[in-house]
Amino acid sequence: MSTFDYNQIAREYDKWYQTPLGKQIDEWEKQLFLRHLKKLKTKNILEIGAGTGHWTSFFSDNNFSVTGIDIAGRMLEQAKQKNIAGATFIEALAEDLPFEKESIDNVVAVTALEFVKDRHKAIEEIYRILKPAGYFIIGGLNALGALQQERQNDPVFKKAEFFTPESLYKVLEKFGMPYIEGCVYMPNTKANLDEIIKAENSVPINFLNIYGNFLVGSVKKEK
Repeated sequence: MSTFDYNQIAREYDKWYQTPLGKQIDEWEKQLFLRHLKKLKTKNILEIGAGTGHWTSFFSDNNFSVTGIDIAGRMLEQAKQKNIAGATFIEALAEDLPFEKESIDNVVAVTALEFVKDRHKAIEEIYRILKPAGYFIIGGLNALGALQQERQNDPVFKKAEFFTPESLYKVLEKFGMPYIEGCVYMPNTKANLDEIIKAENSVPINFLNIYGNFLVGSVKKEK
């Protein structure tokens, strides 16, 4: 189950990515995520929370074959209409994945595990299906970022459980030794796009890794 019914916004979901701010944030997030994707030894991934296929398209563009799962059927309808090369979609719960033990090469989840009802169960399921030496990569919303603090009363986000660098590390260390980075630093939620770009390009890397609104963590399954 999800903390928000994404079927309600399926048709509108992708519009944010067409705004100037949305395009810039999307670019930064994908640049960071791509660095972690380069660790993968195979080109097969399971995407948890595929939604409308926005990130699925990115994975496909980088020559990955993707199986995307999501609980919101209307979101998946939007994804299927995009005819994304190398992608298939399944309506399923993150807490009850329809795959055999140690059958999946790699798993990715982008802004998805913040919204599941039982994150612990979802992580257990991901661990169960991931092959030894396979990678698990999370793109998560950082509770320490200014944007998430602003979103606390938004109906989509108010029941979400945002990550912190520490909590993301704890999730991933079950699998092995995690590596975590951050991006999309906003000095405050009133900052305009030029101010955000300046901040992103000027703050130290360790500051981005703590206060960036978007965190990416990757880990190889070694335990």
